[in-house]
Amino acid sequence: MRFLGYLIAGAVGATVATLALDGADWSGLLGSQPVTWLTIRTSGIVAYLLLSASTVLGLLTSSRILTRWLQPPATLELHRIFSFMSLAALGVHGGALLLDQVEPFTVPQVLTPFLSSYRPGAVAMGILSGYISVALTFSFYARAQIKSRIWRALHFSAFAAFALATVHGVMVGSDSGVAWVQAIYLASGALVLFLTLMRILGGRHVRARRSSSKTQIRSESDVQLSHKTAI
Repeated sequence: MRFLGYLIAGAVGATVATLALDGADWSGLLGSQPVTWLTIRTSGIVAYLLLSASTVLGLLTSSRILTRWLQPPATLELHRIFSFMSLAALGVHGGALLLDQVEPFTVPQVLTPFLSSYRPGAVAMGILSGYISVALTFSFYARAQIKSRIWRALHFSAFAAFALATVHGVMVGSDSGVAWVQAIYLASGALVLFLTLMRILGGRHVRARRSSSKTQIRSESDVQLSHKTAI
């Protein structure tokens, strides 16, 4: 299936990105503390970057911005790919947490909000963001069975996933005080906010044009009816 290919590609891409960002000696065992700690940090950053890219592409698809350079089918496909890659990086992040020896996590703590002994609220935000992302990503394969209104409502939750992931990274990430990581959060948040405003304004403009067109059609019909009545 196509999504299996996405997951495999995402896992490979996330692993390569993590290795590149780590700059660590990977000749040792996976459970060695330095490698595990670096994997947790970098996979979290990679997952956030991929989630940001997916969110941006989703907004570009729905608002049809940059259609001269990226056609909606292309942005939609990229949106799906980045969504799966984000989940793959998130899987690496969660798996590395299970291997951590300084602040050990259990499987229930990784999968269940508010069970973590380490900053349970902030960790729960990351878990909830992950669940929303999973639901959104796999909803593509149930699109034909989902009503348009429910589909739109479901995809509005993408904003919640992005916001929760951002707060999670800022509050829990050990690198959140580093300038370039702060720049990532700021740039991603600003871009998503800008595109969201563009989407809202664009939607209002389309609705206004449709309303104007309907009014014009009614006016023309009334004029024609009056003319026929007069005759």
